[in-house]
Amino acid sequence: MSDIVTAGILVIGDEILSGRTKDKNIGFIAEYLTNIGIDLREVRVVPDDEVEIVRALKIPLAIVQGSEEQIVDLGYLQRLAAPTLWRGQVQVIEGAGHATQWEQPEAFDKILDEFASSL
Repeated sequence: MSDIVTAGILVIGDEILSGRTKDKNIGFIAEYLTNIGIDLREVRVVPDDEVEIVRALKIPLAIVQGSEEQIVDLGYLQRLAAPTLWRGQVQVIEGAGHATQWEQPEAFDKILDEFASSL
């Protein structure tokens, strides 16, 4: 018995929703996926709004934040209310800033390994 591999496409863009830009990527990606044996099950188009983007996700989402982050506010990330947020919270790495994967690589790798193992 073979496993069926499925996929979804999340298209992000106000220009698509307004009609200013005609999407040409969906058909190309759908044909490519079909040719390599992946069954495309869904296509969604959402506006350029990170809250809508996060809410449209149907797969587990891990958000990793450094405790010393100075660019993206932790409170903002927590307020996104992602329905598929892994462990139900933003993963905070102590002593890291914006580049957690370089500043605290062992802690980052541990979180990434745990996330991947949970899928």
